Amino acid sequence: MKRKINYLLMIFCVQLLFSCSHKNEIDSFIGEWTSYDRDIKISKQDSIYKIEFLDKSGQMLESYTAHKIVDLLSYRDNKEIGRQISVYIPVDTKKPNDKNGKPILDYTDSLNIRLIVTDDGDYYRKFKAKKEFGLKGFAGKWKTKTRKDVYAIASIDSTSQGIQVTWIGQPDQPRTFIATFQKDLLNIPDFGVDGGLFASYFKDCDCITIGNDKYYRYDENDFKFLGHWTNKEGEIKISKNGDYYLVRTHLYQDYTFDFLAKVNGNDLKQLFDEKLKGATYTTITYLSPGIISDDGGKTKYFNSNKYSNDFDYSSNNSNYANQSSSTATSKSFSGNVGKMKALYFLNWNSDGTISGTYNYPSRPNVTYVLKGKDLGNGRIELTEYTGNNISAQCNLTLNGNCYVGKMNNTDGRVLSMTMCQQ
Repeated sequence: MKRKINYLLMIFCVQLLFSCSHKNEIDSFIGEWTSYDRDIKISKQDSIYKIEFLDKSGQMLESYTAHKIVDLLSYRDNKEIGRQISVYIPVDTKKPNDKNGKPILDYTDSLNIRLIVTDDGDYYRKFKAKKEFGLKGFAGKWKTKTRKDVYAIASIDSTSQGIQVTWIGQPDQPRTFIATFQKDLLNIPDFGVDGGLFASYFKDCDCITIGNDKYYRYDENDFKFLGHWTNKEGEIKISKNGDYYLVRTHLYQDYTFDFLAKVNGNDLKQLFDEKLKGATYTTITYLSPGIISDDGGKTKYFNSNKYSNDFDYSSNNSNYANQSSSTATSKSFSGNVGKMKALYFLNWNSDGTISGTYNYPSRPNVTYVLKGKDLGNGRIELTEYTGNNISAQCNLTLNGNCYVGKMNNTDGRVLSMTMCQQ
């Protein structure tokens, strides 16, 4: 009996050690990744990986299932082309090579770990900005486009005299007031306004409202660097990744190069990676409004967007806030496109727009994106996207609990289409 108990105890210990060792394994593919143009979210259930490509507002563009083959994730895209995703893990220079002479990889170096996607460049881990704003969120600089179509900036800070609010409608004529809190509202004295102006801070959009104007947090470095920059030789794309800047340089006769950078005065400096022995490091220099350089000023890149619109944070962020705050009703449908059975997953948003995806059970690896609007009286219009391209227009009418109509493909095919609510 004692022997049997010892045997069972040994089996339990082995299982416990096995589960603990697997629990501590790091799957470097899983997580959220970002590039200039779009993001990737990778999750896993059992041995199947789910890969989602998202636009910058978080809307899904494409979705695939993938399998891990050796050190690669392999999947087929919407054109039935095989694609692979690999992950670059830097060497841990603080540890000696293993007994076989191979270097030890550093799975904790989140700044230098990156995805390498076939024909799509590098994706870095997605970071969240560290927000530690005082004065109940009000502290900082804020920018808006006024009803007179000019920009206004407000600076809010704590001083020995109280909470100082400075209006910078015109740089050479700033106006300063001392404000006070009334619970969570900031009361700002102003000439000609009885009782002053009241400002409210909203955490979800990191914005404040003063009167009828909405202000968004203003960072002078974002103003200098963010955007799409071009010249005759190539392009530079710069976006934000948490507290870092993500830079993508592309010379038309050379390859694409991605890296993370931090601000140092008028420079964006590539983060130093001590693992890459002998590597050269890039510095992006701000020269003047709308002009940057990657070689100290010899070669200039110009902002390809209209300068004022490119940094109109009020319009960009308000659109995003409206998307995130609008309520949506999720609905599932089953039906057919032509002779093929289809499953639909759609959101009816409060503003009348519709968004979601659908797939064919016979093609589980392929997901199509649908976007459109509810026209009322039981009529809806949907646009089908295959990747980033429009591939079909759908016009449907409610008949009982089913939407019935036609799918007009861009290749000329016209298919019957039904969606019946489940």
